[in-house]
Parts: sequence; structure tokens; C-alpha cells
Amino acid sequence: MEKIMIKISVWEDSEEHTHVVGGETEESVSVVPFSVLVEEYTQKKKTLILACVTTCADRAPNIHSFYYAHNINKVIFRTEKKGRVLHRIRARNPLNNMPIVGDVVYYTVDTVPHAVDSAMVYTTTKYATDRDFLTNSTVRSFFAKNTLSPDEHKLLELEKSDDLPRPEQPASLLGAFRRAVARNGIYLSLILVYLMLAVCLLIFSRDSEIVFLVYCLVVVILIMSLSFFSARRHRRLTN
Repeated sequence: MEKIMIKISVWEDSEEHTHVVGGETEESVSVVPFSVLVEEYTQKKKTLILACVTTCADRAPNIHSFYYAHNINKVIFRTEKKGRVLHRIRARNPLNNMPIVGDVVYYTVDTVPHAVDSAMVYTTTKYATDRDFLTNSTVRSFFAKNTLSPDEHKLLELEKSDDLPRPEQPASLLGAFRRAVARNGIYLSLILVYLMLAVCLLIFSRDSEIVFLVYCLVVVILIMSLSFFSARRHRRLTN
């Protein structure tokens, strides 16, 4: 059996870094040697897609790990509503358990190898990124077409809505109000108390200046509360 090697060029900070993955190297998720993947895809006349995952540590160069693309997609993507809605989630590199940074880059493995010494070297071509997979149906169709089995392209579903890395889209104003009450009941209760106080003063007070000051106070409190809610939600979505 000839020795198989896969050559991958990764661009970082406008510099090209060449990585060579040995055919005997096992893919970390499936524990299948890359040479086996190359042979199976060659036999089925399909395109093998690899993924480059980047992680970084303090004061250390970035670490690039290479995976069978369909396997890493099950790590970084989730679906909901029976697969109709796709989400990119925060995930860790399965190899070193470090957070994945930047784009996950996909490479197609060329079908015709080059003989170098005693090895057959397969080159790769950059195809797309995880952002393209998320937004471009053509990219997803290409992935679905180039699988060894239909189950490989099937992504995992979100276990709960709290995992969604995006703002919720309320179906109605009533639904939005219910969610706001559930999450920030204490703050909304305080706002309602101040509003009731302002109404009572407006009804029973004969001093218009006091009523005016109370209304100003209520307006300030409302603005501060809304700012607090917005900032709090923004931090939760971006962390």
C-alpha cells in the first residue's frame, strides 16, 4: 500500500502556512485514518471535504487541527424546527478542548495525487467557510452530495431554546411581553409601581409642579431600565 499524504495550505496574517497530514493519521472524531477516507471517496467518485479548525493560547501561535468536515459540522452547528433553521454555536476543538476561534475553513481534496518520492501527495483547494455553510444553500447542497452516507450530513438538534446564539423573534407583542416579564419580572414590577404612583399623584395632587416632577422621574427611570435591559441582553448574546 502506497503512503498517502494530504497537503493543506492555510493562510494566516497574509502568510501561507503549509501543513501535511499523514494518511496514517487518525481523524480525531471518527478515529478513521485519513488514507481510508481518501480511498473510500476515490472509489465512490465523490469529493472529500476537510475542515481546518483554529484555536489559540496566550502568547502562543495558533493551533490548526484538521477534521473530516461532516464530523466537525456536528460540533459547530445545530438545527431546530426539524432542520429548517440552522445555527452556528460556540464550540470547542474536540482535539484539545480549546475554544474555536475565527472561521472554520473547508478544503476539497484533489482527486489526482502527485507522486513525491515514495508517497502519493494529495493537494487541497479552499472551498468555503462555516459562514458560507450557514448562509449559502449551494454550499450545504455540495456537502449533502459528497457524503459516504446520508446520516453524515444530518446535524444535531438544539436541546433547548436557551442555546440559541441570536435574539429571539417574538411572534407577537404579547409573547414579547411575557418573555420580558419572565426574565426581568422584578425590574418591570418596579416600573409598574412607579407608574401607579405617578397616576395616583396626578389624580389626587393639586400641585401641577409636583406632578410634573414625578412624571420626569418616571421617564428617567424608564429610560434607565430600558438601557439596562438592552445592555444586559447584548452581553448575554455576545459572550
